[in-house]
Amino acid sequence: MAPFRYSSLKPLGADEIRIFGFEEGEDSIRIQHIRRPSSKSTTSEVLPAYYALSYAWGSGKHDCLILINGGEFSVSADLRDALRHLRSDQSFNTHNLPTLLWIDAICIDQQNAEERVVQVLRMKETYEGACKVVIWLGGELELREPTGRAAAFLRDHIPLTPEGRVPILEKPDYFRDPKNDTIMRIIGQEILRRPWWWRMWVIQEVAVAKSLVVICNGHHFSWERLLYTAQWISLFEMAVMNASEEEIEENPFFPNITFKALYRWKLEHGEPIPILDLLQNASSCLASNPRDMIFSVLGLASDIEALPTVNGEHKLVCNYERSVQEVYTDFAKVHIHTHNSLDVITFSRNYNGRIAGLPSWVPDWSALRKSSCFSLSKLPLSSTARLAISNAYAYQAPGGKHPVFEFLQGNTLRVSGIRVDTVNQVGEPYFDPTPPAEKFNRIIRDWQTIALGEGNRRASDSYVGNGQTLMEAFDRTITVDVNLVGERSQKHDRILWLYYQRLVAQEQLDQLNKARRAVYLRIQRRLFFTTSEGRFGLGPWDTKAGDIVFVLLGCNVPVILRQDGDRWVFVGEAFVLGIMDGEMAEAAEPDGSGGSEDVEHGSGRIVESVLIS
Repeated sequence: MAPFRYSSLKPLGADEIRIFGFEEGEDSIRIQHIRRPSSKSTTSEVLPAYYALSYAWGSGKHDCLILINGGEFSVSADLRDALRHLRSDQSFNTHNLPTLLWIDAICIDQQNAEERVVQVLRMKETYEGACKVVIWLGGELELREPTGRAAAFLRDHIPLTPEGRVPILEKPDYFRDPKNDTIMRIIGQEILRRPWWWRMWVIQEVAVAKSLVVICNGHHFSWERLLYTAQWISLFEMAVMNASEEEIEENPFFPNITFKALYRWKLEHGEPIPILDLLQNASSCLASNPRDMIFSVLGLASDIEALPTVNGEHKLVCNYERSVQEVYTDFAKVHIHTHNSLDVITFSRNYNGRIAGLPSWVPDWSALRKSSCFSLSKLPLSSTARLAISNAYAYQAPGGKHPVFEFLQGNTLRVSGIRVDTVNQVGEPYFDPTPPAEKFNRIIRDWQTIALGEGNRRASDSYVGNGQTLMEAFDRTITVDVNLVGERSQKHDRILWLYYQRLVAQEQLDQLNKARRAVYLRIQRRLFFTTSEGRFGLGPWDTKAGDIVFVLLGCNVPVILRQDGDRWVFVGEAFVLGIMDGEMAEAAEPDGSGGSEDVEHGSGRIVESVLIS
């Protein structure tokens, strides 16, 4: 039998999409072209009702044959199973209409690079236009019975309003009832740990959907019920997501259903969605094509415009024929130009697994799972968040001084900044995604010893520059001076030193636990360091003695740079107590040289040309 061949979309992908329906025969479908209603059309065009599938592409072979318009077409086993389920069980079709489907692997000619780019940029509209998005988590027959028990449990315990929402309920202690441990473990390990949750593209697919239904092992789940359950699992810090030690070390950031739901809420309420917010919250996600770490969220982002053609200073080209290095570098440049800010470079980490050939100042978005940590660069708050956190604390290390930057040949970034200090001593990096325990306590004690200079100083001695005690300065440093909700930390947020001195009163235990949690989140994949002038800091795990602390104009947090000949290597962002609010920028003066700084003699002066390769 001849293979299926696509006929071109006319005009190419812009106004047409393909959808398909089932034909007689187990694996036979018929595809058709439909035209999107044009905003300029004077006729009352109506797009046929269709369902869009959201599923995990995976890396498996496409060795299962289906028939499209009578021609052979290869798909993955998981997609074939999804098609068979949707054919046999159409309970998801609540509109009593003919079942028409849109699935990217079938409805986009993946071998046509030009069509693929155009369709990718219209993907948001495609999922928005679907009457329902069907989430396919997989169909394993051996797990059908336990999955059915989990589905029944959620239906029985979590009611839905006529609009499909979960009403405000009292504290659902049944989640923690030991009698329900087995059900909770099924939900946590068999449903919430499926590969779908790690897929980058699903962030947009969920966010823009009119409505959602989840199918797993032959059973249907309400998205709202799953969301509600996941939120309480997180709140109770239940151990239902536990994995092996090897899995935890590989990926401590488990998929977060809450962030996926957050963007649905933001779209409904007209809130902006900055692209760095999307990328930061996608630290657990993967894409089979590394370019899609950027391309998959362009439709949702409110601050970056993408085009299928040539790059501009403020517009990113979506082109799969450009290398990953070019895509990531283009994105960093466009973001810097668009926001007149260097904050995007703070997501870059200097580690051995980076994509070869990527400039050190360009983030490697494909490695978020292995390199991400709590971001120090505070993203702009939404209007709702500003109301909820009236005292949100955002760093302003350059004190409002405008950035000076230039992209030189060879992707060297030229910036202006202030050489602040030299890293003197570093502690052991903290890598432990399990809840705070003995390793956490040991490292904090070791860091405290470094802060006090091997016992040469007392906890009550004064910290450089502001007169506070060394122990208070240490507490503020390891929490990066913010509490759990993002406000500037106060004394009642910084009681870890009391704990280590065995002086915590019973009534302070709740506050102690919050402080421990704040520290645990902030120090992950970081290390404590001291500087030549006595400052305390938290830096990237690769920070070394001799590295230089800089405040770059236009970058809200200090950074660590490492000398490499006449250039600098970007190591990562840093928190350094006493320079986070513009203190250095206020006192700094231009060095007047107009060129690169003298490494030995530039502290406290604005260096007009810092070259980062």
